[in-house]
Amino acid sequence: MSEATTYGDLTQKWQDRFRLLDSIGVSEDSYMGDQDRMNALDGKDRNKLIFNWPAFLFNVFYYWFKGMGVKGTLLWALSMVVATVVAATGFAGAVPIGAWLLPGVVAAVCANTDYYRKVKFGERGWPFLPAFLGRPLGAIIVLLVALAANLAFALVMEL
Repeated sequence: MSEATTYGDLTQKWQDRFRLLDSIGVSEDSYMGDQDRMNALDGKDRNKLIFNWPAFLFNVFYYWFKGMGVKGTLLWALSMVVATVVAATGFAGAVPIGAWLLPGVVAAVCANTDYYRKVKFGERGWPFLPAFLGRPLGAIIVLLVALAANLAFALVMEL
């Protein structure tokens, strides 16, 4: 990004968040920054960073809307895996809630940092995952495998 300190092409809300993320030391080498610095922020500033309600409510779609399609697709794959696991445990009625809740929490907690890292460093995938998952094809393959597992489980349960 050309304006590393002002972030002038972002909304005021995102400029504030990006400055806070700068202040806690989020970098290419430190995904979440320094937790001591995060804890030293006042409550209002800390709350701006730790939970993103729109990302919680619209998780996969939020990521796609913000241009983080690879991570959004991986969240969708996570949703499919959770749906399969919840259904396998016999709680079929909880599948919609479970499949939305866990990816929603992941999105809510990570969205601010993920968007910052996308804008500032051009990051596409999560740095703690294998590199091929940071590419669209890798994310799509993971999604297709999760979908296939979900469908296979559904077919087995029908027999």
